[in-house]
Order: sequence, then C-alpha cells, then structure tokens
Amino acid sequence: MEIKFSFEGARELETALKELPKSVASGALNAALKKAAEPMVAKARALAPVDTGALRKSIKAHPVPSKQRAYAASIAIGPDRKHFYGAILEKGTGPRKVKKTGKMVGSIAAHPFLRPAFDAHKEEAQKIFREVLWEIVVKKAQQYLNRRAVRAAR
Repeated sequence: MEIKFSFEGARELETALKELPKSVASGALNAALKKAAEPMVAKARALAPVDTGALRKSIKAHPVPSKQRAYAASIAIGPDRKHFYGAILEKGTGPRKVKKTGKMVGSIAAHPFLRPAFDAHKEEAQKIFREVLWEIVVKKAQQYLNRRAVRAAR
C-alpha cells in the first residue's frame, strides 16, 4: 500500500534542498521521514496482535530508495520480511484450500494495526516532517556556508 501526502511549503523546501549537495539533501529527507514516522511506528506496535511479541518488535520504519527523482524519499512502516505474516493479520484471509487434501480450512479475521496507526498520526507526521526537515536544511546550509567561508579565507 502506498500513501502519498503533500503540504504547504513543499516547493520552498524542495528549492532549499536543491541548494544543498544531493547526498546531504537525501540524508536530510531520510532523517526527517524517520523522525516523522516514530508516532506511527509506536502506535502500530501498540495495536499489533501479540502472540510471542516478535511481530510487535519487528515493526520499524524502513527507508525505501528512490530512483525516480534526486530530491525524493520514501519510507515504509511495517514488520520486516521475516515477519511477513503481519500482512495476513492486517488484512485477514478468506477461506483457504489445503493443496494436498483439497480440504477447505477457515479464514483468518483481519486485525488491522498499520492502517489505524497511519490514520491516527498522518497530520502529526506531516507536521513533524516539515519542522524537522526545515531544521536540518537550515543547519546543513549554515554548515555548508561556514565551510565555504573558511575555504575562501585561506
């Protein structure tokens, strides 16, 4: 499931990011996304069904590489691949057929934990992302200008 959002000031932020080296801009985007995802991760962990606790512990924010645009970044929130059954628990299943016997077995009821976490924190995440990204951009731009000034003074 892919969910996109936008906010006021996005063009200004993109312009500011383009003034920085690509590696710095990419790091800033990923750091801001990771920070913005923290409330969603915490809520998803709190809502996740618990048997052994392994699923709950595996829920994290994972950066997703972007090859489409230089100044774009994505993050995925959910369990790691080892805990793939989280998707089954999130969405549930219909009745299933056992291949060997052809016998129909029961369905698994949905226990949503990721979508409710997103819905509960999407506005907060946008606010955190915007604030953290501006802080990082201003800090990195100042560091960059300071280094240029030192080099020019030599």
